[in-house]
Amino acid sequence: ILDLNSTLGHQHLKFDKQARKIMKLADCKISLNAIAKGYGADLVAEYLHTQNICNFMVEVAGEVVTSGKNGNDANWRLAIEKPITDISSHQQVLIISDMAIATSGDYRKYFEINNKRFSHVLDPKTQKPIMHKLASVTVLDKSSARADALATAMLVMGDKKAYEFAEKHSLPVYLIIKKDSDFEVKHTDEMSKYLLSD
Repeated sequence: ILDLNSTLGHQHLKFDKQARKIMKLADCKISLNAIAKGYGADLVAEYLHTQNICNFMVEVAGEVVTSGKNGNDANWRLAIEKPITDISSHQQVLIISDMAIATSGDYRKYFEINNKRFSHVLDPKTQKPIMHKLASVTVLDKSSARADALATAMLVMGDKKAYEFAEKHSLPVYLIIKKDSDFEVKHTDEMSKYLLSD
């Protein structure tokens, strides 16, 4: 039987901030999955800026960086997806420029055992799939990698802790929470200025 405690968790890593090094203290692997797509989008955006390209939208597997204006000389309009598995539908449209957007959710990647659904996102404290009602977290930031990391971390926290964390740090965050037959939406005050009103 595999002992996950011997290989899972940040306690098996030693961080040397000054030397900018990480050393493994156990036979473990490091996954950068939580920020890889956002980091990739940031790198493409940085390259475009070095080429003096100012108006663009970069998307890498759902993580987005915007700069300047769109083809209609207006700020970019991006939709937050409704967290349902069978069809693609938007929940909310955002109007942004010179910002990155990342969403983490449990509605696309999951597995089922005995007709019970398990999220692909693991809680590092329990080392098990998250089991709460928070379905989707969308974060805006100047960095797509940071937005990506924050969205994943807040998805693990659950809706109450995620909302408190986002408000405390003045983050533009949009939460979609599962209810019995529908969804509840919560967003921070900082996110309000980016929402397209009907």
